[in-house]
Amino acid sequence: MKVILFIFFFDLIMYKRQFLENVFIEQNEKVPDKLWDDEEFVWNAVQWNGFNLKYASERLKKDKRFIIKIIKYSGYSFKYADDDLKKDKKFVIEIIKFNKGIFNYIDNELKDNE
Repeated sequence: MKVILFIFFFDLIMYKRQFLENVFIEQNEKVPDKLWDDEEFVWNAVQWNGFNLKYASERLKKDKRFIIKIIKYSGYSFKYADDDLKKDKKFVIEIIKFNKGIFNYIDNELKDNE
């Protein structure tokens, strides 16, 4: 019985891994919108490839706490954060200390003023 359960869960894990690899590498647009609104799913997707924040829901792209978490991992991802966050001087000053690479993606008016 233990062997059968092990094989079942091993196959399930391998299937999930294959699914995630396909999704994160080449099939992002096929993922249901509901998953792109799931914080854990998007976090894993961004860890796989920072580009994946592009597909996240608007709610997550506006979530300051979530974006800080993402920026600590991938500054490139800030390119896909909500435009209002890119214009928020206080927020930008707060997160630039985590990843200076975000400077390329902040609003041009902020760049001109600093």
